[in-house]
Amino acid sequence: MTTRTKPQNNSMWLACEMLANEFTDRGLDMVVVLEKAKLPIMWDKKSVQSAIFNAISMAMYKETSSGLETADPSKVWKVVQDFTESNWQFSVPWPSETSLSEEQRK
Repeated sequence: MTTRTKPQNNSMWLACEMLANEFTDRGLDMVVVLEKAKLPIMWDKKSVQSAIFNAISMAMYKETSSGLETADPSKVWKVVQDFTESNWQFSVPWPSETSLSEEQRK
């Protein structure tokens, strides 16, 4: 497999930005657009960070995860836990040294 070139990468991000702006200008939020897509989009850590964690951190602190202060990520995660618990009756705990297995700490 050949890695995309820098111009291809730049074009991809520019196209994504242009599409995001068009959706926003038309008042089409992610829920509306993805509902129409009817695609089986499964979650991964990047999509959780982008669609949930960063959305909540922006609402709380006007910062994405990379701009948060040291105490803030666990506070954002508490809101994530409350969200999943109230909607789907489950939550995932914030990882700590004592809660992680040796393999997970690597």
